[in-house]
Amino acid sequence: MSAMLKNLLTRVTVSAIIGALVAAGIIYLSDGGVSKALQNDLDTHVAAQTSVNTVMQENLQTLLTNSETLLNEMKQEAIAVDAMLTAQSNEIEALQETISALRDDLTAVHPATLDTDPVDSE
Repeated sequence: MSAMLKNLLTRVTVSAIIGALVAAGIIYLSDGGVSKALQNDLDTHVAAQTSVNTVMQENLQTLLTNSETLLNEMKQEAIAVDAMLTAQSNEIEALQETISALRDDLTAVHPATLDTDPVDSE
């Protein structure tokens, strides 16, 4: 009977070990499926984020290009305004010289005319 008990104990032990291995395999395969599903989900999110990042990068590049264009236009306008101011300054200087020359001529012809202030005469 002891041989039969030993044989039964061996069979139970082997069955328990095999059951444990099968259970571990099922858990491993199940975890692998979960892991694979999580990996697929992560890949989907990474692809979506990459797409969003690409669009944002393109938008930023467009904004940068537009900003550079606007800055160049503003520089050109500033150069044009500076040229206009220089021309106006030169015209004012020429007018002041002309007025001074006319005043000198008028003083030479009619010295008393410029002695009175037009505001005082009113």
